[in-house]
Amino acid sequence: RGPTSRRAPTSNPVKNLGQRQDVSKDCRSTAQRTTMTDEFISDYLKPEIRVTASIQNHKLKAEENHVDNRLSATDDNRKSTTDNRIATTDNRKATTDNRKLTTDDRKLTTDNHVNNNIKSEEFSGLTPSPKFQRTNSLRDSKRKTEKGLSKEAVDALQATEDYTKVTLKTGHSQKAVKEVEGGKEQTQDTLLLQIKGKLSMQTRLVATHFSSLNAHDTYILVTSSHLYQFNGANTTVMKKSKGTEICNAITMAKEFKCMADRATILEQSRGSYMLKQFYQLLNTNSENDQVSEKLLDDEEFEQEMIRENICYKLNAETDSFELMEELSARRLKHSRLRDNEIYCFDYGPEVYVWIGKNADKSARRNAMVAGRQIFDAKQRPSWGVFERVAGGLEHSLFREKFKDWPDVNAKNVLAVKNPCAPKKDKISYAQMEPCDVHEMRRPLPEKPPGLVLEMTDVGRGTGLPTDLSQDIFGHDVETTGVEMWRITDNSYEEYPKEKYGEFYSGESFIIRWAYRVMQGGRKQDHETGRDRAAFFFWQGSDCSIKEKGKSAFLTVRVDSERAPQIPLTQAHEPPAFLQIFQGGMVTYSGKVSFCYSSTRVCSKTAP
Repeated sequence: RGPTSRRAPTSNPVKNLGQRQDVSKDCRSTAQRTTMTDEFISDYLKPEIRVTASIQNHKLKAEENHVDNRLSATDDNRKSTTDNRIATTDNRKATTDNRKLTTDDRKLTTDNHVNNNIKSEEFSGLTPSPKFQRTNSLRDSKRKTEKGLSKEAVDALQATEDYTKVTLKTGHSQKAVKEVEGGKEQTQDTLLLQIKGKLSMQTRLVATHFSSLNAHDTYILVTSSHLYQFNGANTTVMKKSKGTEICNAITMAKEFKCMADRATILEQSRGSYMLKQFYQLLNTNSENDQVSEKLLDDEEFEQEMIRENICYKLNAETDSFELMEELSARRLKHSRLRDNEIYCFDYGPEVYVWIGKNADKSARRNAMVAGRQIFDAKQRPSWGVFERVAGGLEHSLFREKFKDWPDVNAKNVLAVKNPCAPKKDKISYAQMEPCDVHEMRRPLPEKPPGLVLEMTDVGRGTGLPTDLSQDIFGHDVETTGVEMWRITDNSYEEYPKEKYGEFYSGESFIIRWAYRVMQGGRKQDHETGRDRAAFFFWQGSDCSIKEKGKSAFLTVRVDSERAPQIPLTQAHEPPAFLQIFQGGMVTYSGKVSFCYSSTRVCSKTAP
């Protein structure tokens, strides 16, 4: 039903239809009923339906007109905005074109002005009057002062230089040779260093070729951009550590013009693509080349290299080097170098002219010439080196020729002060404090500190009583002999017996203690039936790491009995060790400053 439809009353249609009142409802058929309803709808309901439909159509047309008006208005606004934007861009282009035209006009006017001046000067051929020159100079000076430039600055800016007449120096890629005060300094861009030795490691320059490699040594290859450390298959740990130390020094100081940040460690037993690149740098292209396995004695190599060392000293009067036999055929100490002297060191293929910091300037000029004469006097290989070394700027290859060169890395360490630390007085006084009596009356521990040697506790060096020993009857220890050696630069030497018990904080010593274990007054040794022995290697508090390592290494050489080896440090000795000297142990500060023999002892200053 529509909103205006309603049910028609049953009485009203009957009154209006005069012809149908007499017809009875029972006689009506279904066809007559349908016709009557159709006529009723057509007569009474059609006008109302037409009115509602016309109203709805009117509303729809109004809405459609409103939407069309809105769309047309938005389209018009958009078109106007785009037109405005196009107009602004056109205006901008026009302004830029006008600016270009103005700049072109200015350039043309300046060019015409310059051309007219040139033509007038060429036509007249006369110089302007002094008055005109003065006004121009005043005008120019005024312009320069306004710009803030002086006359000298303007002249320098207007100056021209013909670079076609300049000749540049050319460098050599394979071998760099430069003139140094009349002598030629010869260096190599690619260096191959060999590290070989046992007690006194030797770092030498060898030919940059694959044939120089040996499986029992360590090598360092230095180039301008790479740094390699090659460890042979049978090389020792000491050689590897020495190679790492030299590589660190090269990378830190950028020695030999090597710009590598770190060294590449190569192991012969581990093949890699870097190892192939290393072999190619050594002028080998064959993959069948093998590293030499020939074993050369390290000690014989050290002695042979040391015998070849020759030292010269510059004579200021004759301007020539003189041979110093007392410094030749030996490995020098750093203390032998004097800052006011000039030396020449001949190491076979390597020749260095060392110039001290305080050396005379006139002597420096002639040192290289005299050193070059020494270098040319012998037939040396093409990969040889002749260099000038300044005092304080020595590289690692030169420093390794000395046995006690100071640690370079230690100088670079800066001591940082703690601002929160309490300030100390310049004068310190010893303060006397009373001791604690109760601490002194405290009973001793049940078991005193002892030392176990070969599964036997020797106690304080005299054995243990019955109540403290694991044995039923206890045991006593008796000292049968004491021997003592002092560690030297490359070896060890016997210590005089009258000096037994005297130690030095800067030295290392080896002590052999022979003893017997007695049980119930009888000798008792269940294993071998021989006198027992123990080796102590004592290290002072001022010993270097290198000296401490030597003491441990030489103790193994001294100990032919395979006895126990006990390391000891200063102020940390066990009671059994102190008992060996019967209370006569004394420790002095510094190093030994005397020479001794089997018959006498004499005072001597340390070299």
